[in-house]
Amino acid sequence: MLHEQRLDGVHLPAPLLKLIYKVKGAGRVALVTDAMRAAGMPAGESILGGRKSGLPVIVEDGVAKLMDRSSFAGSVATTDMLVRNMINLAGVSLPEAITMMCQTRAEIMAVAEPEGFN
Repeated sequence: MLHEQRLDGVHLPAPLLKLIYKVKGAGRVALVTDAMRAAGMPAGESILGGRKSGLPVIVEDGVAKLMDRSSFAGSVATTDMLVRNMINLAGVSLPEAITMMCQTRAEIMAVAEPEGFN
């Protein structure tokens, strides 16, 4: 699976995304997000984890970082961002990106519709 933090265009460079897709194909790459609460919000301060006991972070340029900017601190990648990034960074077609977001994940979780089911 390509975890969303790695598909934000920062953690993994486009050539590596292209290689992963070329080697694995849409049926073996799943796009998954577990974005933190700052996902979809404007840049600025947020919290990673619980509101009372979480870690303060800063979101800049679409990436959550520790306040001292010494490390990444979680993901703010949304589902639509993952699909767009596979299209724009890895050169994947829209149908294949949607397959990675939906069908491949469903197959991994064994909840996919049987082939030919209408």
